[in-house]
Amino acid sequence: MSASCGGFFDVEKLQKDLAAIEGRMAAADFWSNRERAQVDVEEVSRLRSLINPFQELERETEDFSALQQLAAEESDPTGRAHAEKEVATEHDRLVHKLEEFELRQFLSGENDPASAFLTIHSGAGGTESCDWADMLLRMYQRWIERSGF
Repeated sequence: MSASCGGFFDVEKLQKDLAAIEGRMAAADFWSNRERAQVDVEEVSRLRSLINPFQELERETEDFSALQQLAAEESDPTGRAHAEKEVATEHDRLVHKLEEFELRQFLSGENDPASAFLTIHSGAGGTESCDWADMLLRMYQRWIERSGF
């Protein structure tokens, strides 16, 4: 992976921004302006939440490449089949992780951390429509909890 793809994925720029803010945070008078300090602390947290997953994905991709190479070099047919199965499993895991990473990056805009309201109305239909609205609510709540929102 390239660390300088531009946009959300311009990790080098994000790292420079992080280093600049951390430099300001190291100053003795950093906490004299509490409001500015709070903004900087939140920005450091946001930058780390963008940089760390990218770096982790980059490391895991390098490990995956090494695993592929080892599987290709396996001479024993049984060992090769096992290695290829492991490569396929790891590939699926990495694809899933990359999709999660992409979603997080798309939801990292200026207003994305803001709260939102979700309203579900059962409408006309009696008990069955109320049950359906409850099921929808539970599905959204579980997705939100699992997704870390």
